[in-house]
Amino acid sequence: MDNDTRIESFRINMQIIKDALEDEQIPISFYKTDHKEQFIGVRIYYGQSELSKDYVYLSRAVDLPGFTCFPGCSFVISGSTPNLQDSVDCSIIETADPDQDFYSLFDQIQNVFEHCRKWDEQLQYILNHNLGVDELCRVSLDYFQNPLFIHDQQFYVIARPAYVDGMLILEKDESTGKNMLPLDIINDFKVDPEYIHTLSTNGAQLFSNNLREYRVLYINLWNPMGKYKGRICIDELNTPLKQGQYSAIEYFARMVQIAIRRHNLENGSFSRPFEVVLADILDKKLTDSQIIANNIQHFSWKINDRYLCIKIINTQNEIDKMAIISTCNHIESVINGSYSFMYQECILLIVNLTSNGSSGDECLSLLA
Repeated sequence: MDNDTRIESFRINMQIIKDALEDEQIPISFYKTDHKEQFIGVRIYYGQSELSKDYVYLSRAVDLPGFTCFPGCSFVISGSTPNLQDSVDCSIIETADPDQDFYSLFDQIQNVFEHCRKWDEQLQYILNHNLGVDELCRVSLDYFQNPLFIHDQQFYVIARPAYVDGMLILEKDESTGKNMLPLDIINDFKVDPEYIHTLSTNGAQLFSNNLREYRVLYINLWNPMGKYKGRICIDELNTPLKQGQYSAIEYFARMVQIAIRRHNLENGSFSRPFEVVLADILDKKLTDSQIIANNIQHFSWKINDRYLCIKIINTQNEIDKMAIISTCNHIESVINGSYSFMYQECILLIVNLTSNGSSGDECLSLLA
């Protein structure tokens, strides 16, 4: 793997273990500290004096001398421990049943690590063999137990490996042939305060069911320059979302961003490659008429067609990116043969009048 795309293996935390034990209907108590655990496995505590923070330790309550000896360490305890809440520097899961089978508990925790390791190995294999974002998403359906999809900053769908009843019905953009979120949903997002806030968040976040009938666990994708490029969404349709999935989606997002960067290097742009061609023409980076003709023919345009170019200047002090994206999508849906995108902090609209069959005045009227 290239040095700039090297990624460590997925490490699980106490929250993931807690979620798995609760799925097995094991009554537990959970006491968590502020330190972020990243485990590579589970070990048994049998009285050793030194413990590693890379492991979670399974112990019987009667075998523990006290937690002050092990600051920053993590335990799963079979049986009841007095004054557990006072163990402020240890993360602890305690089973409520004092007769909980010790070896069965160890096996269940080990299964958590095996399940996460299997998912991680699949992701690493896909990334190492450049199999793409679609495949990364496909193998993650089983891990998250809910449908997921990825869209770019213009709401074009990058990947959606499976459809489940209740998910958004996608619309096909006739100009690009790509699937995108419905325009009415995009317009709802544009004016929704909660959604507007989500455009500035980092890390895993939860979007409420105010606009949809289900919650969405999401994480924004940012490029190295700090620009919003889209997001990964997990829809709460099959099973309840779990707190431990927050760290998993953050790890998954790192994999996705590497795959996207590799795709960018090979294709110039991941989501809307035609934007790059047009911008290069306008910036005079692309001047060879034959190369231009070859590139625009993929969009069913010809170099000798008649074109109308309109630059819409934003007069506001701050650019509302949601408004620009929504406006671009709406323009393309209204004006046939048009292509609209953000260029130099403005909206640039290019209309192929030949394929459109209209005059410039008619296009301006539609634009108004």
